[in-house]
Amino acid sequence: MNSSEKINEEYLNKIISAAYGDAGIIDKIKLYLDSKKYPEVKKILEEYRKTAHEVHSLKHEEYKEAIPVYHPQSSNLLLLYLKLFFRRPFLSTALTLLLIAGLISGYLLMNEKPQPKKYSAEEIRTAEQQAKESFVIVASILNKAENRLKNDVLDKKVNQPIQKNLIIINNYLKGE
Repeated sequence: MNSSEKINEEYLNKIISAAYGDAGIIDKIKLYLDSKKYPEVKKILEEYRKTAHEVHSLKHEEYKEAIPVYHPQSSNLLLLYLKLFFRRPFLSTALTLLLIAGLISGYLLMNEKPQPKKYSAEEIRTAEQQAKESFVIVASILNKAENRLKNDVLDKKVNQPIQKNLIIINNYLKGE
């Protein structure tokens, strides 16, 4: 930095950081050397150090007076009460308990075994009757299929061609 140069914003931010004690060691050393070379840098650095000292010396009570008081509208009154009631530790605890209760109730609902249905005597008799009727229908279908297999398929498709071939072989062996 030359003495004729104007202090730019980035350099001014470094001066402010150093004055408040937030700058790194390299920046502090550079600013120390620049303040020895350039009196305007030294003057600005001293002003900010003085301001930083005044800010750090303020007590906690003095901050409350400087903060503007918020006056909510009547429509936001419920929101204000909720914000006052639900402070961060209480809100965290409440949300944690709510989450745990939700997980437990979900687990219990998922593992709930359904109760077996109690059937009346009439329902049991009706089911037995329907089962007997269905067995009768299935048995008659199977009997028809068996008869068709024996009579139609086996006789016409298997027995008759075998008989013809046996007659041909027998006639051949007899020499006819």
